[in-house]
Formats: sequence, C-alpha cells, structure tokens
Amino acid sequence: MTFKRKIYDKLLKWKELSAGTSAILLEGARRIGKSTIVEQFASNEYDDFMILDFARESEEVKNNFVQNMDDLDTFFRNFFLMMSRLLFWRERIWKGKNVKDILIPSEEYRIKMYPMDFEEYLWAVGDMVTYDAIKNAYEKRKPLGDAIHRKIMKTFRTYMVVGGMPQAVSAFVEGKTFAQIDFIKRNILHLYEEDLAEYDIDN
Repeated sequence: MTFKRKIYDKLLKWKELSAGTSAILLEGARRIGKSTIVEQFASNEYDDFMILDFARESEEVKNNFVQNMDDLDTFFRNFFLMMSRLLFWRERIWKGKNVKDILIPSEEYRIKMYPMDFEEYLWAVGDMVTYDAIKNAYEKRKPLGDAIHRKIMKTFRTYMVVGGMPQAVSAFVEGKTFAQIDFIKRNILHLYEEDLAEYDIDN
C-alpha cells in the first residue's frame, strides 16, 4: 500500500532546482518508507530507472563501483552489461559519444525522512478535513468545541498507538487488530536492535 508523503514534494523541488547536477541521498531510519517513495518518484518522474540493492547485488556489480569509478568508460561498459542494459550502453556509449553526454552528478543533496506525521496518517486513513480544521482553529485562536475536540483527540491517540511506520499504518487501514499492529512494530524494533548490535556487540 502506497501512501501520500510530504517528502515527495521535496524530491520534486530537488529535481527542478538541481536539473541533473546533483544526486539525491534520502536519509532516515529503517522501515519508514524510503524505498517505496523513491521507487514511486522514479516511476512517476523519469522515463526509465534502475533499482540496485547492494545487499542483494552480485560481488561483480559491487566491485565495479569500487574498482572502476576513476575510469567511467570501463565503469559504464561493465555496469550496463552486467545489468542487462546492453541496448542503452550501445546507443549512448558505443556510437562515439563516450560518457560526455551522460551527466555524472558531481555532488549529492541530502534530505532527511521521518516516519509518517499526524497529517500523513490522516491522509492514509482517508481523513482530509481534520488537520485543516485544527490548523484553522489554531490560527484564528477559536475553539472547536468539546465534541469535536474529543473526536480529534481520539483520532490523535489512535495515531499515537499505531505510530508512523507505514507498515503499521497499512495494517491499521486494512482493519488489523491492535495486537497485530503491535506485532509488526515489535518486529521493526527487533530490526533496530540488530542494527545497533552490529556497532555495540557488548551491549
């Protein structure tokens, strides 16, 4: 399940302003939706894209990045051949154009991504009015009334229980029980513990 995320607009802004002169690095914790939003962005905004998961790629592909980045002719030749993109390589490189027509970003632009905030959670559950009502009441310093206040606080408490991890929010939207949602969150927490263990085995 793909959710609307605010960071998509930041990616659009980067694409517009950088005009291909920089790479984008999306930073953030595990399981907050980085891969999903990047794939969605690439699919919507580019004619073609390729996904590389270095945890799954062959040693040959990894070694090509390590060994041949100072020789872009060799790097691109090897890369496109190994990734079965022979047609692209032949059209762009072998016809005497070399790599001069392929833009190699000279720097990277970093964007920090976080779990889903309350507004993004509301979008996910199909609520397009609550956040604007809260914002409007705050800006005008006008109370919403007890009944509406109780309803919004109930929604907010549910968000606090479900959390902002897309996998947990997806389970909630699909009608899973809170016990099932808690199980998902505990599994994510276990992944974080495994990550931490790699850096601090003793503790």
